[in-house]
Amino acid sequence: MHYLIFIMAFGLIYAQPFSKEIIIPSVKKPSLMRVKLDQDIYRHTQQNYGDVRILSSNKQEIGYFITKVYPTTIIHQKKLKATTYKRETQTLIYTFKKPFLVEEIILDIKNRNFSTFVSVEIDGKKVIKDYNMFDYSYETGNQNFSVKLPSTKAKKVTITYNLKKTKFFSIYKYSFKKAPRPLRITSATFINREIPKITYDKTIIPLLEVNETKRVTHYLFKTNHLDIDHFRVNTMDKNYKREGSIYLSGDKKKWKYLRYFHIQNSTFTKLKVSNIKLKERKKYIKLSMVKKNNIPLKIESIEAFIHPNYLYFIADANQSYTLKFGGEYQTKPLYDLVMIVKKDTPFQEAVLSSLTEKKVEVKARDFFEVYKNILFTIGMLFAVGVLLYIALVLLKKEEA
Repeated sequence: MHYLIFIMAFGLIYAQPFSKEIIIPSVKKPSLMRVKLDQDIYRHTQQNYGDVRILSSNKQEIGYFITKVYPTTIIHQKKLKATTYKRETQTLIYTFKKPFLVEEIILDIKNRNFSTFVSVEIDGKKVIKDYNMFDYSYETGNQNFSVKLPSTKAKKVTITYNLKKTKFFSIYKYSFKKAPRPLRITSATFINREIPKITYDKTIIPLLEVNETKRVTHYLFKTNHLDIDHFRVNTMDKNYKREGSIYLSGDKKKWKYLRYFHIQNSTFTKLKVSNIKLKERKKYIKLSMVKKNNIPLKIESIEAFIHPNYLYFIADANQSYTLKFGGEYQTKPLYDLVMIVKKDTPFQEAVLSSLTEKKVEVKARDFFEVYKNILFTIGMLFAVGVLLYIALVLLKKEEA
């Protein structure tokens, strides 16, 4: 009887009481799907999503991975030929029709096996002086025809190289062929890189409770395991500068220190909005703010910024899929899919249905509390049995 109870409880330990149907578009062949995690999943999953499983309509477990999506850097570039070339001073001038943001310049140099030093002016202001460009094709194969510079909007760019410091060589770097001669530069490519901003989901989390001591005020918020990247404190107070500590907890009993933070406001000077980094999932966060001799801030809520997580999996034709989660003791699975999918792999968007909860009357924790004595006895009997078996084997060997 006790063995039967143990088996039933073991199943309950690994049960997943929550589920959502994954609604996918019609597919005729295996296709990569992407579905955005919602607040129900944050609320009821482990911190590393180790309890999440996907089951197909034919009861097979489906591989998946969960990741954040970061915007791809956009490269803007213009390739120009010199509008003016002054041979006597080795000066090339490049002119833009409209001001162009320049962060890097790549020269198209046809010469090989040389070393020179380049200076750059933007609209009459020198931004780079004596930057080494070289080509060691016959020696090491190394080459550098690019120069990075402070991000600057340019209408006219002047590039000059030092002819006296220009050296040509053959197999070995300083085995010079002949006297310095002008370089053959056919064009220049001007580059800047745009990193798009991350689009965050926003939500307002109201103050749960506040506790005050002589010098510190504790503000408690229930975040329900939201994957918060950062947050802002909402208060109507003006002209303050406060510092404090962030603590995290799953039960409001044991608190883990996360980091120091500070917030400030002034009607006299323009200040940036104070974004407080979090990047950890817990059920509760506590802001312990030092007030010194000041009146405590009247904090009403925090505005949380969530960097969305997406789940990827492969859907087959004529199959439906269910997302199951909420188990407390599962370990995170490892699937091959994360190694197969690349950034440019095409995918289709899927969506999640409303939450379905399956009631579980007996909790695994309750089971161990009730039957811990029986389990201990079974364990002891098993250990004694193993020892007796070893003793009998040894006795038979001695008799033989």
